[in-house]
Amino acid sequence: MDKYVIVSPIGEGSFAKVYRGREKFTGRDVALKFISKLGKSEKDLNFLRREIEILRNMKHENIVEMLNSFETSNELVVVTERGLADLYQLLEDDVYLPEETVQKIACQLVSALYYLHSHRVLHRDMKPQNILIFQGGRVKLCDFGFARNMTMNTMVLTSIKGTPLYMCPELVEEKPYDHSADLWALGCILYEVYHGKPPFFTNNVFHLIKLIGNEPVKWPKTISPDMKSFLEGLLTKDTTHRLTWPDLLNHPFVQAGVKVPALSESIIAPLTITPTEEQKMLKQQQIKSKGVSRGPSKLLSKFMPDEHRKETPKSPIKKEKTPKKKVPAKVDEQPTIHNGVMNLISTEQTMIPSVESVPIATKKKDVTVERKSSINEQQLRKSKAPVTTSDSEQEEKWVSARENMSPPIMPNERELEQYAEKIEFMNSDQIVELLHNNQFYTLLESTHTLALPKMFECSLRGASLYRNLMKIIRYVLQSDTESVLIITFSHSIHLPEFVVKHLKQIMEQTNIRKEPWFSHVLFDILIVIRLWFELITSSTLQQLQPNECEHYLTIAHLFLEQSSSILQLSQDLDYALCCETLMILIILCESFEDSSAELSQAWYDPQRLDKCQLWSTIAHITTNYKHDTNKQRASSDGDQISQEELYNETRMYVIAVMAAFTYPSQCLPDDLLQPKIKVANSLAIKLLEKNYAPFRDIWLAQFKTPKCGSNILKAMYGLCLSTPRFSSFLLDGQFISHELLELLYGH
Repeated sequence: MDKYVIVSPIGEGSFAKVYRGREKFTGRDVALKFISKLGKSEKDLNFLRREIEILRNMKHENIVEMLNSFETSNELVVVTERGLADLYQLLEDDVYLPEETVQKIACQLVSALYYLHSHRVLHRDMKPQNILIFQGGRVKLCDFGFARNMTMNTMVLTSIKGTPLYMCPELVEEKPYDHSADLWALGCILYEVYHGKPPFFTNNVFHLIKLIGNEPVKWPKTISPDMKSFLEGLLTKDTTHRLTWPDLLNHPFVQAGVKVPALSESIIAPLTITPTEEQKMLKQQQIKSKGVSRGPSKLLSKFMPDEHRKETPKSPIKKEKTPKKKVPAKVDEQPTIHNGVMNLISTEQTMIPSVESVPIATKKKDVTVERKSSINEQQLRKSKAPVTTSDSEQEEKWVSARENMSPPIMPNERELEQYAEKIEFMNSDQIVELLHNNQFYTLLESTHTLALPKMFECSLRGASLYRNLMKIIRYVLQSDTESVLIITFSHSIHLPEFVVKHLKQIMEQTNIRKEPWFSHVLFDILIVIRLWFELITSSTLQQLQPNECEHYLTIAHLFLEQSSSILQLSQDLDYALCCETLMILIILCESFEDSSAELSQAWYDPQRLDKCQLWSTIAHITTNYKHDTNKQRASSDGDQISQEELYNETRMYVIAVMAAFTYPSQCLPDDLLQPKIKVANSLAIKLLEKNYAPFRDIWLAQFKTPKCGSNILKAMYGLCLSTPRFSSFLLDGQFISHELLELLYGH
């Protein structure tokens, strides 16, 4: 940091802060992005470092340049050149650019994409917000947060990334795609800068998917034959006929203006040359093997809304009040042309007005504007988070929902949606201010009584409303605000009573279990419950008042009663629900170890556990894995996690739960130790039964797994301590002579 001076903040997101800076010895304007390391795993950090390396290696006049990067103990810092504005800012007032200007933009973007694709790099988030404008009318691609460097043998990708308005048909249909997805997005962008809106435009995501997949493009009558031919080639739905390299370079619309760099000899198998027959065959094989079921739930889960959205710094642009949105020009009319914008990009000598820059190469939020666009439109424009894969059997429900236009949004629903969008960018001071707003409490209370009945009618609107509510509560619970204030907030909205009550009611409503959003709602509820338990036990239960401890125990028992039902249902929905449920049980066990003898006896109650069928359910889900290749969930780095991987993680949590309920730590006093011994005895007797043998064998087989071995030993200690029968079983089964002795010998 000795080389740079911080000038002013540009934007702040969930995971990063961006500042305008100045290089000390040159006076050069730069953008500095500070990415916090806190809370990130080494895998996440390595993913960020790979992203930085992709940008570092990009050296092209139409790609934003990374000037420097370094790490501190707490942050990754990326320094890039700073642009003057982005393309979306020029279009936000319904400005339409003349064809001559669009052509110059097209040539520069084609040059940039040619460079990327020749290096086997896909951008995967092409949109006006990621195209920056520099002095002299030069445009540059930025934001390589979703860029992917394809290996030699990778011909297609499957993870769904990008922004819905600019997604190609194969993406919204969840089919494998290649670099031509970038070219489709380029066609959408050029159409938008000429006509004022994308070729497929609606405020309804269901309708948008249908338009992209089925509807033809409507062409303005004023468009020239060359430009129309070029865009028609890019916006061809059939990938086998879409305009691509190398034919794209020879199209008359861009042929004269595209700068094609000479390819280095080190570049092998660039995506910009005609593929060989062998490559074509390999691509078809991968399309067949990687093909996923058609269904838009990946996209739709983002708009209910998605809680894993990438950070989106707020725009630093200070603008005069934007006039009321004008009605877009009809397709047969000449678009209105803004002279200032024409001059801005038309010639290399033109000076660009001084405008505060948007952060370069950052995962950034769309500029906050005063145009009269709906919340849905803004979401469609800015959406870019990885989204999860749906079940193939849900397709018909999504298609049915897609056909129906949404009813008007009520004022309180819109207000809640706005809160849900803003809260992920609030700092602790802003959340404190929010928690002193009486209207905020009134809104939350009215929402949780309104949303549940709508959900029970299988209403997507109700599910979206409820997910927004859970998202707001989640961000409050996990904020850095003082715990006393958050606990007061919980009491004021009757948390967690209403959430646990809703959980019970939702589990009893069998009619909504087949809804595509059901597992998402259930997952949201589990996260809120877990955060509340963690909040209350952030110190120990012994520091709480007796009535507070009793309340905590009541909520814990209510959750325990539902846990088996959730675990059983998770097999058919998503093993991630299993992991979250088991994690909550582990947290509860840890909290009751630091409680009174009375509370400990009430929690570690073998009869209650049997009544809840906890052990039988855990044995069932462990021994009856349901394999489904179509089910996936997005990881923190955007890659898809299969249900098989989640099942393996579930087994790890099962082993941890067994240890949490049965391990009698020697540091516990006798009155807290005895309840756990009773639970251990009950489980030990079950494990010796014939019908538990498959589960017991799977459990013991995980002993050599690094993440499981210590927890198996802990549970084994409690089980052997509770009854000599289990010790005899281990000895007779040669487990001690084989596994334990190998461990002692360092094997």
